[in-house]
Amino acid sequence: YKLTQTQKFDYNKDNQIITSSNIYDYTFTTLDETYQSLKKKCDEDSLKYINNEGYTMSCNYSDNSIEISDTFELETFKTITDGTTVIEANTSYKQDINTVKSNLINQGYTCK
Repeated sequence: YKLTQTQKFDYNKDNQIITSSNIYDYTFTTLDETYQSLKKKCDEDSLKYINNEGYTMSCNYSDNSIEISDTFELETFKTITDGTTVIEANTSYKQDINTVKSNLINQGYTCK
């Protein structure tokens, strides 16, 4: 499969980040065991973490792809630790969007 990861940030008029998302887009050439396993895990995890304040996980499926989206309402989100699983936001509440953008560009990412 091919994986494309996108980070999305929503910010206020003062350029302070309020909400962030990690979007993982898996494109498969064949709907093999890996596809079925990832789909099952996504369905289970989206229900498992439904009651965590400030966090939403969603799964979308099409003919040959799976999109998993983690959205963080940063004002209320607290890191989730569940055994070996740790779910953390990709930024912090009211962090300056320009600083985040600059850091990502310096790491070789493309920002839009």
